[in-house]
Formats: sequence, structure tokens, C-alpha cells
Amino acid sequence: MPEPRRWTALTRSRTLPGPLRTKTALWRRWASKIDRIVTDDGASISFHGEGHAPTILRLGELIEVTNFDVIRLLTPAVERIDNRKCSWLTNASIVAVADSCWNLTELRVMECSQLTDVAIVAIAQNCPSLARLDVALCHKLTNTPIAAIAERCPSLTWLEVMECKKLTDAAITAVAQNCPSL
Repeated sequence: MPEPRRWTALTRSRTLPGPLRTKTALWRRWASKIDRIVTDDGASISFHGEGHAPTILRLGELIEVTNFDVIRLLTPAVERIDNRKCSWLTNASIVAVADSCWNLTELRVMECSQLTDVAIVAIAQNCPSLARLDVALCHKLTNTPIAAIAERCPSLTWLEVMECKKLTDAAITAVAQNCPSL
């Protein structure tokens, strides 16, 4: 079994050693100083924004983070989330994003293989300002969430659905009819 990743939180003024769960427990206290959390092999979580309200969360390719860790980082101020290649990510995290991040304008969940229609429909229902969505290689998605995004997110300017093999022309037609900015 490989050795688990060691996490270090990098701040503007000091380094806070400790596991990610400890870091997220201290999240609110240190949020104004944290730029990112990195592992010893280079994976990272980046925080951008001021004070206790980051606007961008990047969690690409992390394997030691749980849905609960992600949910604890969410606030209404989050506008962009990049969770590409997070194969551990489930519907619970994305539904929590939909419930917590009403100002979301960009969601990238490419290769998040566990996501189903439930997650993206929740985004459509709760995040009407969504302008960019990447669900490439999310093989479980069908027409339903893409049509819901098209109907409820009229500001959509970018949509990536590469290799979503269950999509048909009906989903693409819904996007073409409802998203004039695409």
C-alpha cells in the first residue's frame, strides 16, 4: 500500500503542517491567509478570494480528499470550482455545491466518473448564473441534466460534453435552442 499523502497548508506568512482534515477544521480561522494546500507530490487545493469567502476552489486530481472535506470548504461566495479528475467525487459533493454556492458561474468536473444526473440537475436548479460547465468523460450522464442546464442557465457560454456517451441529439438540440451565447 502506498504511503498516504502528507498535506501542508501554505499561507502568506507561515506554514501550517498537518493532515487536510485538521486544516479544514481550522479553515475559517485561517481563510484570510491561506493561498493553497499542497501535498508532497504536488497536488493542490487553491483558494482565491478575500477573507473568509474564497471565490475559486481548485481540487484537481486529489485522491485523499473526501466529499465531507469538499463540503466544508463551500460558501455562497464561491463562483468557480475546478474538480477535474477527482474520481472519488460523488453526487453528495455536487449537490452540496448546488445548495451552498448560488453564485456559481463555472463548474469543471471532467472525469468525475461517479457523478450522475442527480448532481448536474441540482446545479441547474440552484445555480442559474452558470456560464461554463465541463462534464467531459462523465459517462453516467444522460440527456436530462444537460437539458436542465440549457433550460435553467441561459447565460451558458461554454459547455464541454466530450465522451458523454449517453447523450443524444435531444440534449444538444435543447442547448442550441436555449443557450444563444454558445
